[in-house]
Amino acid sequence: MKSHHYVQSCDECGFQHSNTVGIAKCPECGSTLNYRYDQDGKVYLDGFPDKDFFGLWKYHELLPIDDIRYCITLGEGATPLTTSVRLRAELGGAGRIMLKDETQNPTGTYKDRPAAMGVSKALEIGSGKVIIASDGNAGPATAAYCARAGLRCFVLMPSDTPVERNVQTIMYGANLILVENSTVSDCIDLISDLSEPYDWTHLTTAAAVNPYHFEGTKTIAFEIAEDLGWDTPDWVVMPAGGAGLSAAVWKGFLEMMEAGIITELPRILVVQAEGCAPLVRAFKEGKNKIERWENPSTLAKAISVPYPLDGELALRAIRDSGGSAISVSDGEMVHAAGVMARLEGIFSEPTGAASVAGLAKALGEGTVRKEESVVALVTGTGLKEITSFGKLLQSPKTIGRNISDLKNILDR
Repeated sequence: MKSHHYVQSCDECGFQHSNTVGIAKCPECGSTLNYRYDQDGKVYLDGFPDKDFFGLWKYHELLPIDDIRYCITLGEGATPLTTSVRLRAELGGAGRIMLKDETQNPTGTYKDRPAAMGVSKALEIGSGKVIIASDGNAGPATAAYCARAGLRCFVLMPSDTPVERNVQTIMYGANLILVENSTVSDCIDLISDLSEPYDWTHLTTAAAVNPYHFEGTKTIAFEIAEDLGWDTPDWVVMPAGGAGLSAAVWKGFLEMMEAGIITELPRILVVQAEGCAPLVRAFKEGKNKIERWENPSTLAKAISVPYPLDGELALRAIRDSGGSAISVSDGEMVHAAGVMARLEGIFSEPTGAASVAGLAKALGEGTVRKEESVVALVTGTGLKEITSFGKLLQSPKTIGRNISDLKNILDR
């Protein structure tokens, strides 16, 4: 057990909240609150990271948990950061290209990180149940951690969510509710519109509704820096749907910088699908506000978010880092997924491959220089898209139990 070591702070008006139970919005001005771990303007870290813990929880000194006995884990975090030689040659890069393989998390995506943090906090504050709106990755992840914690879980997802994600959610014992003719933004709105108090913790992975989301997700930055000997790459590339990932990873790097753990900050490159790119549009048009994307159309369901609740925070992260935002086609994502699988042995969903597709495009356009070092986040496994991928692949060759048929194929 450890003492209370954090506050929530409003960067706009200076309001501070120090209760164990986090709140998403500043009651004074309505801005999103930011967890801070400093005391008298300085961050004091004793034994960071804590080697007695594994994965995400070894960074508990920079997480808003009061009693580490409430930490729920399925072994999330500590995912591989691998240097790619074959992929670099394919992309024509000269600098070091690394893949942060978040497909190795327990439910197959980086969403296990915010799920572990949020469910642990729900357990610590005595919440009996959890609700979440999801496009198919955060829902199953939260369901898994609720199963581990013994909490009831309600998951709202669009009715066209790939069946693999539905099955995963149901198998973890969650109450799955599919919403017809909807996007994940519509599902979030439904939860927000509930007028009655239901005594649950809302864990949709958007800082605007879930104060704990960023805190789990930012540990990706901690791991990248630690694996590089407390150094940073020139660029970190990642897909964006709700856009919380990019804002949270940037927060992680900033916290390490403020604590004196690292001395350089990377640039952030955010990638969206061409069929749903509200963040990219706002960035390219020089706007600070995100406008809803009408009629989204992309097979990358995990980033098909018409209105990213964390979009403005992500815009700030991109600009503050000197980074950029780019959109890619469905074909480019599918191609990148195939290249990664064939050259690196990593099977990614289209969303997870968006970072590699975006990197290829950014290298071609000169946004990322060929000699620069890059970490690309591979955010989710292709095992959640088996049915979708199956429709795109050629049928395998079929032969009879005849040695000549086998030889004919092998000799071609």
